[in-house]
Amino acid sequence: MNKIVLLALLLHGASALLQMPKWFGDNMVLEANHESGDLARLNGKADAGEKVTITSLGRTYNVSADENGDWTVTLEPKGLNQASSEITITDTQGTKLTASNVLYGDIFFCSGGSNLMYPLKDAFNSSEEAEVLIKYSNYVNYRFFMTPMSTASTPQFDLAPGTCSLNSGKCLEWVNATTAYSTNFIQEFSAVCYLTARDITRIHNMNLEYPQKAVGLIQSGWRDTPIEAWVPKEGIAMCANAAQGSAVPASAFAPSSLYNSMIHPFKYVTLRAVLWYQGETDIQNGMSEKEYACYQQALIKTWRYSKHMGDFGFMIMQLAPTVGQSSIVNGDGDNMFNVRIAQEESNPHYEGPVAATGVVPALDLGGYGIDGFMTPPNKNEMAKRMALQTVHVAYGVQGIMNNTNADPVSYPWSSYWSGPVLTSIAKTDTQIIVTYSSESSMGLYFKETTSMNINGSVTRCSGCCQSTPPFEILLSNTSQWVAVPLSDVYVSNNQITIIAKESVSAIRYSYGNFVGCTVANSNNLPGSPFMFTFDGEEKQRNVIKDKAIYGPPMGWDSWNFAHCNVDEQMAISVIEAMLKNGMKDAGYTYINIDDCWAGSRSPNGSIIPDPARFPSGIKYLADYAHARGMKLGLYTARAALTCMYRPGSFDHEAIDAQTYCDWGVDYLKIDICYGPKPKEANESWIKFRNGFDACYEKTGHRIFENVDSCDDPNGCGQWIAKIANSWTTGGSDIQANWQQILNKAMHNNQFSNIAMPNHYNDADMLEVGNAGVSHIEEMSHMALWSIMSSPLLAGTDVRNLSNTTLQVFLNKDVISVNQDLGYDSRVQGSIINSTSSSQVWSKRLQNGDYAVLLLNIMDATNTDVTIEWSALGIQPDKVLVVKDIWEQKTILKTSTKYTAKQLSPHASQYVLLSASSW
Repeated sequence: MNKIVLLALLLHGASALLQMPKWFGDNMVLEANHESGDLARLNGKADAGEKVTITSLGRTYNVSADENGDWTVTLEPKGLNQASSEITITDTQGTKLTASNVLYGDIFFCSGGSNLMYPLKDAFNSSEEAEVLIKYSNYVNYRFFMTPMSTASTPQFDLAPGTCSLNSGKCLEWVNATTAYSTNFIQEFSAVCYLTARDITRIHNMNLEYPQKAVGLIQSGWRDTPIEAWVPKEGIAMCANAAQGSAVPASAFAPSSLYNSMIHPFKYVTLRAVLWYQGETDIQNGMSEKEYACYQQALIKTWRYSKHMGDFGFMIMQLAPTVGQSSIVNGDGDNMFNVRIAQEESNPHYEGPVAATGVVPALDLGGYGIDGFMTPPNKNEMAKRMALQTVHVAYGVQGIMNNTNADPVSYPWSSYWSGPVLTSIAKTDTQIIVTYSSESSMGLYFKETTSMNINGSVTRCSGCCQSTPPFEILLSNTSQWVAVPLSDVYVSNNQITIIAKESVSAIRYSYGNFVGCTVANSNNLPGSPFMFTFDGEEKQRNVIKDKAIYGPPMGWDSWNFAHCNVDEQMAISVIEAMLKNGMKDAGYTYINIDDCWAGSRSPNGSIIPDPARFPSGIKYLADYAHARGMKLGLYTARAALTCMYRPGSFDHEAIDAQTYCDWGVDYLKIDICYGPKPKEANESWIKFRNGFDACYEKTGHRIFENVDSCDDPNGCGQWIAKIANSWTTGGSDIQANWQQILNKAMHNNQFSNIAMPNHYNDADMLEVGNAGVSHIEEMSHMALWSIMSSPLLAGTDVRNLSNTTLQVFLNKDVISVNQDLGYDSRVQGSIINSTSSSQVWSKRLQNGDYAVLLLNIMDATNTDVTIEWSALGIQPDKVLVVKDIWEQKTILKTSTKYTAKQLSPHASQYVLLSASSW
């Protein structure tokens, strides 16, 4: 538990103590920046303006509480399982908070209703499943946290005390694996939550040779709760029209009441994925498909948006039957089908409302559990399916997965990550052709449902595929649904052909609560229910004619903000935000998707986007951007694998260049990374350059080529501009701290002489707007990138900028200096004077004026910084107008020199020196 030194109470009386949320404590797990994970964050409260110091793994962070007393900090990248580490947090009043034995790994946040809260003790083989925790070393770093059940009318900073689950007494503390087993805590924990994580370790972590990866499981659910109680008020507002005229009865759980008390306190906890299982109460309440779909999508969007960590994986367990086989015909089919279809709408699909999601079919996993058919007990198989989808969505693994390298189990298996994935439905006068993706539909067949009951009995739906076949058609001009007998259904490879003997207006699959027959693949995984209406609607695409490249590119890059938590919906929301907040009009037009967009390669070698994150494809995104006057960029690596182990471009440069041309991509970032790679870096770069030149000759479309890296101005610096449009200038990735920013600028300065129009030194993405960079540092950071004419690629959540930070991005004079092609085409400014306390940077503009940056590089001392005319080669007696670039106003007219007085640490003054004539 937190250890709090109360000295501040005695010394300061009414002053508020430093506070941390109750999830902060001994044995906790924080997300590791590993295998595309996000950076860990902490948040707390203190007196307004109070300075707070955080120490972790030998690094000290200093932050200040805002006017509301809130503070946050982002921790630098951490490796896995740094055991016995300690985090201390102190303020100036003597308060000290400590969390010991902190591990870094993956966090899975498990939430929902009755079936999410179904305890392990009532799943199958519960004793053996629990014993895994201590029997095999793979799970030694598992940690568990139970959230008390409570409600609140407004979003809460902290969790309220209360009851966690039926019999558990360990609320509000992290429980390690040994204690969880010895006290039977694990038996009271969510079966789906624990077993899903356990299977992720078996099929993923073990195969990647980090079997003892720390795993933190947070259970935050409540039985018999409606979905709207878990949606914040912003999401409720999104669904006002969908809920209009709703017949759903009033609930004891008010809208947002559970989000406020059980979700919002975890706002700053970065995580790998959400595991969600809910909906039975909404079936009983008769919620419509439209209303449930809206709430589900609003929940996903608002949970993601509030955490400001990108689109983390969001896994949804599609509802299992809540009735038995005897209700196969007369059960509450409409309500169940509505909710299942609504859940399926959150699966990634073309122009879908959300992505980076996985909906896990369980329509064949009914059975009699602790609360009858409402809580089917086969959580073991549900968890296995959810684990497969989580590894696919959250880690980007494609194709077949297996657990053959896992802890000793009696049934090694391999499986595709899902059941048959629907790709298209087409209709002729006499046939309906249902097509599934070829990989997911190997061994396609009709599977009769088998239900397993808590007492060990098994109920088989024998003959159900004949008596209640899975496909139904709606005859035109009627409201009559007609079951299609299997004699009129033909399976061939990945297609199912349905004979339509009459005119048909719609088709549906797996209607009903208990479904006796499903379409499954050779892994016995079923396809999700669907309903499709034939309306003949066709989608239109937009294109934008290319314009020549001039100044350094401006826009947004996904990496610094989202890492691998990026998908097409995030890209679309960023485009819309930049249109709305003025960034697009200011010149920020590139939307660059960094690592993790690529999924696999087709048999002919062409690159395929990750279907979970980019289900509509890259061309769709490029068209979307172009239609709004913006551009789309992508990432690759010249090695066989990218830095996040996605397909790289080694030996595929030509086909990739052609693919990017066909998609309408406007920018390509070429990294280095893992596996086989060309002996010389420029082999790959030249192949892409040739491909892009061919694209331009054929289509008139230009693709901007950015490469990593050129770190020798006298080596690659002598020829790099003949190949690339921009190049990073070496060093590790930029981080959100001042010293890293300054180091990047100083290294980039060495290359100032090789930059030229259309060919720029790239000092890395901007950290403006990210935690760890103060407003003073934001302005100096932006001014440095401006005067260096480095690309201005925002690396923050531009959808949620403070007005102060937005104005840093939008300052037209700062942008103007960055985009200016320079006097005699010398586009990049450079350091003209440097001391131990300050730097003076200068860039001469096309019209002869000088942009000058006066910078205090000290950490704790104010200082004067002076620019003398002689340092610029100007006669000392020449009178110049000194204009403040940020303020866009004249300061004075003077000769000889100008001094910025008493600049605070890391502060700068950015000025323009102009004359009536040069």
